[in-house]
Amino acid sequence: MAALGAVIGSLAAASCVSAASAATWTVQPAPAPSGAPDAALAAVSCPSSTSCMAVGSSDFGFDRLAINLVGPIATFAERWDGASWTVLPTPSVVGSPALLSVSCASPTFCVAVGSTQTGGRQYLAGLTGAARNARALLEMWDGTGWAVRATPLSSVRGGRLTGVSCVSSSFCMAVGSTGLVWNGSSWRQVKLPAVRYHATLTAVSCVAAGDCTAVGSRDADKTGVAYLLPLAAHWRAGRWTVSRPPGERDVYHGKPYVNDTWLTSVSCPSRAWCLATGQTLRTQNFYPQGGFADVWNGRRWTAAATGLARNSPLNGVGCVAPGDCFAAGQYDPRTITSPATQQPLLMHWTGRAWSRESVPRTATLTNRAWNAGNLLDPDLFGVGCVLRTGCSAVGAQPAGARSAPLAMSTLPGPG
Repeated sequence: MAALGAVIGSLAAASCVSAASAATWTVQPAPAPSGAPDAALAAVSCPSSTSCMAVGSSDFGFDRLAINLVGPIATFAERWDGASWTVLPTPSVVGSPALLSVSCASPTFCVAVGSTQTGGRQYLAGLTGAARNARALLEMWDGTGWAVRATPLSSVRGGRLTGVSCVSSSFCMAVGSTGLVWNGSSWRQVKLPAVRYHATLTAVSCVAAGDCTAVGSRDADKTGVAYLLPLAAHWRAGRWTVSRPPGERDVYHGKPYVNDTWLTSVSCPSRAWCLATGQTLRTQNFYPQGGFADVWNGRRWTAAATGLARNSPLNGVGCVAPGDCFAAGQYDPRTITSPATQQPLLMHWTGRAWSRESVPRTATLTNRAWNAGNLLDPDLFGVGCVLRTGCSAVGAQPAGARSAPLAMSTLPGPG
């Protein structure tokens, strides 16, 4: 995957971009789990065009902000078989669990991660901190059922896992309050990269065993306007190499500054190319959060924000080829809306700029609630792509005054 691989990848990306641009997003009916009146899908992984696995959480008390679960909470999964989505049960877990990320190396091997806690709120997107009473949660799928697996983090108070990537049934990496590596039989802990000050990794993408890229945030290393800045780390040969992607630059009263910027998702279709997306908090104006992106070309990270809607947060990203990626979030045309007019957002990165995809409209909330982060239903939280083929995106949509799972796809098959 050196220079020749980059050239081949670029040529393939050029042909894929036109195909992806012509793809049509269609809504796929995604059933809600029985019992709890609210449900949302947080992440999806597709090992093939006829096999996807999505994970999420259901509860009896969404606070109407879609990302904020107030409990009691339970997890659930859904499987796409090329024709329809089917709800799969997940193990009962003590406390209030939430699954935030999933990765499947095949239809019979998936890993999902998140956390469980005995009190307080859980978040599906945007925020990465863990409560003091939280415990990391990791579940594995063997083709017949989900099971909780013990890890070095299972009994650690304040632990949390937010991202996972598997390249085979013998290698996975998970990140969060620390790192974990799967060797085919057990999980071992790996320390986060040493960064001033306070490294947090929220997402990871692996292209081969022992070859992963993780992203997150770091505290600003000096007093200034920005508090959080993007962080990236490459895991190769059993060690981290740290990079510092740029944050969102802005101007306030004629003075330049860097907004709080943190990366929450990353997709690497090749070793020499990755795209990471995240969110910004514009400190001087505080409201609203917006989306941001950085791209890795094998040597350095550069900002990739051209064309992004300023007031629309991005939650997840998936790539079908280098230079051909889709990011999911929420389109917020007016910042604060009453009644709510937000819609699911899918943005297409073509190598130079973002363009907004045409997606089916969904219902909006029947109440007039809004929040500072503009993260009302409907919202897309995760994207899973099949290389050179297409993508699936999942999230939540209003069902009257409640929340229900939402799935959209460009993959071949029934829509």
